[in-house]
Amino acid sequence: MTIYQPQITWYMSASHRVTGGILAAVFYGGAIAYAIQGPLGLGLNSDALVAEIATLPTSLKLIGKFSLAFPFVYHSFNGVRHLIWDTGNALTLKGVYTTGYTVLGLSTISTLGLCLI
Repeated sequence: MTIYQPQITWYMSASHRVTGGILAAVFYGGAIAYAIQGPLGLGLNSDALVAEIATLPTSLKLIGKFSLAFPFVYHSFNGVRHLIWDTGNALTLKGVYTTGYTVLGLSTISTLGLCLI
């Protein structure tokens, strides 16, 4: 890996894989926790989670929202980018960089919008 000069394509490819793994772990981890919480007596329920989150400071809620929303939004937009590539479009060097920066911009703007709702 030391002979390669990292470029936006390298970073975005790695980020796409990492966000996919994070999303899968959070989804399956949450589903499993809810599935086994009854027999184990963990007391995980939506009312308790909402009440607990409501007591957090606003800044911590915004950080939490951003941390949850950005991987999902980024992975979704970057997935669309890959689907566009599958059609044979935007595969030039300029197209790859343009779509890369577009994904980063749309992901950031969309995540901020979701956090402020």
